Amino acid sequence: MKSKKLKLLASTLILVFVLLASCKNNDTFVGADNTTKSVSAKTSMEVLKTHFNDDGTLNDANNPVGNILFDFCFEFVYPVTLSYNNGTEVEIQNFNDLIEVLINMTDTLFINGIAFPFDVEVVENGAVVIRTINSEAEFRTLIEGCAIGGDDSCVCTEEYDPVCVEIQTPDNGSFTMQFPNMCFAECEGFTQDDVVDCDNNHPPGGNFNDCFQFVFPFTIIDDTGTAIEINNDDEFQVALFSTVSYEFVFPLSVTQEINGQTETIVLENNESLVQLLISCVTQSCNCPTVYDPVCVASPNGGIVEYENSCLAICAGFTPNDFVTCN
Repeated sequence: MKSKKLKLLASTLILVFVLLASCKNNDTFVGADNTTKSVSAKTSMEVLKTHFNDDGTLNDANNPVGNILFDFCFEFVYPVTLSYNNGTEVEIQNFNDLIEVLINMTDTLFINGIAFPFDVEVVENGAVVIRTINSEAEFRTLIEGCAIGGDDSCVCTEEYDPVCVEIQTPDNGSFTMQFPNMCFAECEGFTQDDVVDCDNNHPPGGNFNDCFQFVFPFTIIDDTGTAIEINNDDEFQVALFSTVSYEFVFPLSVTQEINGQTETIVLENNESLVQLLISCVTQSCNCPTVYDPVCVASPNGGIVEYENSCLAICAGFTPNDFVTCN
């Protein structure tokens, strides 16, 4: 059983928050002139720390969905300035900087302030929105609202029966978020009416590790337009945890076992990646090899071609989903 994240009790907001013992990253340190003491900053950061292991990798037990907006509560819009109890401020430029702060906390130095106003991304009514936090009172309201529906806890089983919902983004786009099962989706305020087909929206390299492996390093572009170099699976998980959408930089190489031999496949574009994902979904289907193509519309508006209707149905589509191929 997994206990739902972040339950904040106003009567016990006395969590001690700690700071970097060593300055191993490239954070910018400035004088403590801009920040305000904030119990909410201490509390929220202390809780966020529990989502990571000591080496900065994700704590899987506390991150069932794999995204900060659902497993935690919100994400800062960077940069954001925090202050330590010794009067020093640090400007956090990105999510990796924040992780460095979290994993280097000690019992003698701790964060006790933040610069207002600052912006955060949160999910409201099925959409990612940006909210400006102007004061400690507003920050407290934000973190107290993280227990969805006011529940003390939300307990779900580890059963993997994925459901997906469509989330709108601030730039009027959308993405599909996959939850391990309906319980986790309901804990975030979604209902059965919000559920959409998952189609092929499984995280590449995640659920498909038995099908192919990425060749590292490779680069993705996150939802802020920032290029992130990925050097291993742990870095990929952390990158996906902090972004609502991303794009691969091609060409991209993967390895796959074919007829008992490990082969390297170079993917030149997104279409070739989609075809690989389709093959992963359909490889267990007992479908004929006949080429009688059918097409379906992908969530991003493109057209995906299957070699025959059996493969399309195996991937979760029905004849009602078929569209005219270009």
